[in-house]
Amino acid sequence: MIDFNFMNKALKSIWIKRFHLSGNSAWTVIPNEVTIHLRGLTFLSTCNCKSNDLNIKELPLFYKRMLQYWFEFKDVQNNKMPCTKKTVMWNNKDIKIDNKTILFRTWFDKGVYTLKDLLDPNLDFLTYEEFKLRYSCKQIS
Repeated sequence: MIDFNFMNKALKSIWIKRFHLSGNSAWTVIPNEVTIHLRGLTFLSTCNCKSNDLNIKELPLFYKRMLQYWFEFKDVQNNKMPCTKKTVMWNNKDIKIDNKTILFRTWFDKGVYTLKDLLDPNLDFLTYEEFKLRYSCKQIS
């Protein structure tokens, strides 16, 4: 089993917000249809539950992970995990890629230091476009 790091989880969680903003875009059809027995992904993402409590066997792995990480993020927001928006991301023993701590120099130079820097005023993760606009980045890498 792949051990996903916090950054990977955060980036996948952003897809829930994109899902809500996309309305009835073509890419939303599969996850909504596969979760129709649970009232669709739009509704499901607003619930306070855990992904392993749901019958989502037919959902593609990407969407399963997206939901799993979204529910974990919601737990963080509810102070159920020892992570706060003031948590420094860089060289953090709990935030790793391939078991190595990370430092994205371009992000650091733009002022991205803590988890709070990835959130909007409503404590939702910034979308890709919002991140690029806020930090004057041409692309995220």
